[in-house]
Amino acid sequence: MNNFWTRVITGIFMIAAVILLINQGQIGITILAIIIGLVSHYEWLKLKGKLSKSNLAISIFYFLIILFFKQINDSDFQNLFRSMSILIIVVLGANYTKRENKIFNFDLIVNHIYISVPLLLFTLTPYTKNIYNHYNAMLPIMLMVLVWSSDSWAYVSGKLFGKHKLAPSISPGKTWEGLIGGTILTGLTGYFFVKYLLEPGGGFIGTDGAHNFTLIKGLILGIAISIFGTMGDLFESSLKRKADVKDSGNILPGHGGMLDRFDAFLFAAVVFTIVSRIP
Repeated sequence: MNNFWTRVITGIFMIAAVILLINQGQIGITILAIIIGLVSHYEWLKLKGKLSKSNLAISIFYFLIILFFKQINDSDFQNLFRSMSILIIVVLGANYTKRENKIFNFDLIVNHIYISVPLLLFTLTPYTKNIYNHYNAMLPIMLMVLVWSSDSWAYVSGKLFGKHKLAPSISPGKTWEGLIGGTILTGLTGYFFVKYLLEPGGGFIGTDGAHNFTLIKGLILGIAISIFGTMGDLFESSLKRKADVKDSGNILPGHGGMLDRFDAFLFAAVVFTIVSRIP
């Protein structure tokens, strides 16, 4: 089987698994975040040349603390501030007790800012401002659709019109034309997603309108996710360049590692959570 069909089959199974888990409610989206997080932490440590049993165990322990130290009923960003405070305390405390490390371990903290915090916010995406205790599966699905759309639209736009390289030293295949075309079309995707899938009774999973999304917010989200998702892609590409590897891992046949597939998503999840809470 050639690489194209391997990518297609893996992609289909991955999309189906993501939607299935999200549709299981809070426990499902938490399991999804744990799967992404555990593998991503492993790949991060490997890329940074700091993979060891102790570092991996510490990273996983901190990640689970951050992910579960939350309450759905909290005010907008209280979860984030609380989790960041716990993160700083435990990371600095652990590093203080390890003689071979400095008190401030930059890579370990960036690890959690880059992976753990976005995944925490991802588990909160089904709940919008002033609408807590109501799980709306269409909202995290919207996030995923916009991330996937951005990647696809940018690829198509780049193939058709791409001439000017966006970041040739990091990702030679990306062009400014691809970014612009992908951003515009992802904005429109967000607009029509809200119009046809978030209106009462319009969702293929079923939604009752319990959200504060407008058509303009959908448009803005699509544009923002395309831009920040591209930044996430470039950030992960720079990590691989420094590590001199093609992929972050090989857990997803035809797609590489977990970070290869969810690099844009990690940046986009933060943007989605912030914008969705704007009145």
